[in-house]
Amino acid sequence: MIRSALNVFSACSAIFLTVPSKFWICSVWDACEAAFAFAAEPDIQWPILRCLAAARYKLWFLFMEWVAVSFSDIVKDLQAELRRNLAQIRYLVSTNPATAYSTIVNIGRQVGSKYGIQLIVNFPHEGKIEEYDMYGKRDLSLIIDRNRRNFPISRQIVKDKAQEIFGDIKVEDAYMYEGKEGARVWTPRGKIDILPHSLHIWTHFDERVTEYCDWLMKNVYDFADR
Repeated sequence: MIRSALNVFSACSAIFLTVPSKFWICSVWDACEAAFAFAAEPDIQWPILRCLAAARYKLWFLFMEWVAVSFSDIVKDLQAELRRNLAQIRYLVSTNPATAYSTIVNIGRQVGSKYGIQLIVNFPHEGKIEEYDMYGKRDLSLIIDRNRRNFPISRQIVKDKAQEIFGDIKVEDAYMYEGKEGARVWTPRGKIDILPHSLHIWTHFDERVTEYCDWLMKNVYDFADR
């Protein structure tokens, strides 16, 4: 129990020590997880803490509703977690690539859970899993809300914003069937598929791609109000 209490104190301290960093929200998550682990100790007799532990994910999502989250924040969080586990991943890639891929997928899932989304790290081409310096910097899917079928704003605005940021590129409607809608943006180095319920980036996250995805998260996926 003492060790659990120390974990809570350590995680809470990290919040204040990393305030200037954009990863402060992750420190809050770590603090919450440590606190809930402490509350779940068999000899803890505080009913309120046990109730909080049981409802921790719901409480976290309520907290997230007060926090403005951008694509940049999510990606930097993912990159940090992948770097933290890079030694293990490199070893697994050389010994068991399937397990290495599962490990990367699980890291993406854990990061996504902090923001109430499903985060999928993709490797669409053979050999890309060995390009370690590109982890979390390209080929990413964000599943926001599977129940959404239409954009909250005009689809034309989504396409016009892409041309405003990228210039003279091909932008087209996509996945237009069964009352659904979507758009595809062809960037100089790949493409971005924008659906009401998800965002799929099949390219490197350069400055313009990041700017556009930040705009999408705010204006299409309502993450500015989270």
